[in-house]
Order: sequence, then C-alpha cells, then structure tokens
Amino acid sequence: MVAGRAALTLPRGVWDPAGVAVLSDAVARRIQQEESDPESFAPSHRFDGLAAPDSLPAADGADDAPRSFVRALEALRAALSTGDPAQLSDPMARVALAACDLADPFQMTSPARDELPGARARFGDALDPALLAAPGETQFAPSEAPAPWQDGGLAAAVALARASAVLRDSVEHLELASDDSALTALQQDRLAAAAALAGQATELAWRAASLDATPPSRTLHVWPNPVLDSATLSFVAPAAGAARLELYDLSGRRVASAGLGRLAAGPHLFALDRTRVGALPAGMYFARLSIAGQAATARLTYSPR
Repeated sequence: MVAGRAALTLPRGVWDPAGVAVLSDAVARRIQQEESDPESFAPSHRFDGLAAPDSLPAADGADDAPRSFVRALEALRAALSTGDPAQLSDPMARVALAACDLADPFQMTSPARDELPGARARFGDALDPALLAAPGETQFAPSEAPAPWQDGGLAAAVALARASAVLRDSVEHLELASDDSALTALQQDRLAAAAALAGQATELAWRAASLDATPPSRTLHVWPNPVLDSATLSFVAPAAGAARLELYDLSGRRVASAGLGRLAAGPHLFALDRTRVGALPAGMYFARLSIAGQAATARLTYSPR
C-alpha cells in the first residue's frame, strides 16, 4: 500500500498506476532476500529515535533505518534518471520498506528495551487487511511541490523516526488495556505517515531526476495516450524562459499553437485540452514544446469521444 501510494505521485508518463502488482512483487522479493540471514540486515531496519542527536551525520557506510532511507531514495533517483519504468519497481520498494521501518514505534526504539509480550506482533503483524487497501488514484500536483531535501532526506527520516519512537509507550498501554479500536487508529496513523514520507520522497526523486535528464526530449510525456478529451503534458524546462506549445499533424502542418507563459527551470505539468489546442479531428499528432532555445516533442493519438 505504501509503495503504491508513493507511485501515484509520479506523472503517468513515468509510472503506470496499473503497475501496483509489480511493486508488490518487488516488496516481496526484498523481504525474501533478507529471510536467509535476517540478523545481518537487522541494523538497516532499526534506529533509536529517543536517543537520536539533533544533527545526524550522513556518515558513509553507516547502517541504520534513516540512512537506509537515504540510500533507497538515491537509488530511486538514479533509476528515474534512466527514463526506463522497468527499473523503478525495486528502488520504489526499498523506499516504501524504509518508510515503514521509520513509522514503526518498535523498530525506532532500542532493541535492548524491555518489551510487553505480544505488543510488537499485535501492532506490526496483526494488521487488518482493510488498512492496506489500495488508495484511489490521486492527481500529481506540481503547484504544491515540496521543498527539496538538501541532505538527501536524512532529516525527514530522523523526524519520522522520533515521532514513531515516542508512540511506543502508547502502543504497549493500549495492548495492555486491550483497546483494539485505539490500536487500529494508531496503526492507520503510522501507515499514513509512512505513505506520506514515501510519497514526498518519490516526487522529490522524480524532480531531481528530471533536472538531470538528457536529452530534453526525454522529459516530454503526454498521458493518457491515446487522448480522449484532455490529457496532461509533463516536461522539464532546461532553463527559464517563455514557453510555447505547438501541435502538428502527420503532414507537418501546424494545427494548434498556445503560449504557456514564462516558466522557471524545472519540471512542469500543463493541461492539453480544447482551451489550448481547440477542437481537433481524430488522428495522430506531434506535440512540440519550445523554451529557452530548446525543443522537445512527443507523439500522441487523439481519439475524441
């Protein structure tokens, strides 16, 4: 669920929402890889959020849950930079698993601490399947883009770890009191926190990868494609400047042209609808976006209802 929700922050030209089953398989593979030697992997899933300093050094080779999250995020950015959706499932699974660790009150407290028997299993394993139901598709919202993480996401990971760690006493108290409804609410809260962090990380990884991508034509996508009535154009401006969108038919005749205003460098989304390109007959077209002396193209099929 966490991996699937995070994937929905990507434009459809980058990730197909129908690929949730692929993500589930990738998560399962990651878990199976560790089952043969769980103790060697355990440190990368743990952290003592109650003892964490205000500033955590991003030490090379350090093996704990926050740094595992940072490494997973960097792997996802690298995969997104390739422009190949087939390479995304494993790093997206890694990001989701790391976010779930950071949201777990037991994983984010010291393993040396005394533990109420059954509380960990009740909270982490006995999840109601309804809590893991796939969320509805959400709209990618570039106007609400999160601020970039200058430290690769380390501070955000530590913040979630700390927030989770302080909830452990509450979990054990609710287990002792057999308060199932309150425990379920706390499980939902932690799942939502994991999904929020994984989603923000995935969007930021896409934005960073988009700025790195070359050539610029790789950054132009139209989805859905074929286009029924409207679609979304996803692209990355290589530099600030006035942008223009043009549509050409297969004979090379320009059939529509619209100014997009002055845009900042970086990723953008725009609606491709009748207000911009007018009423077009069904057929195949080429969309051309030009900005800062560079142009990118994408082919689309228009099939109005």
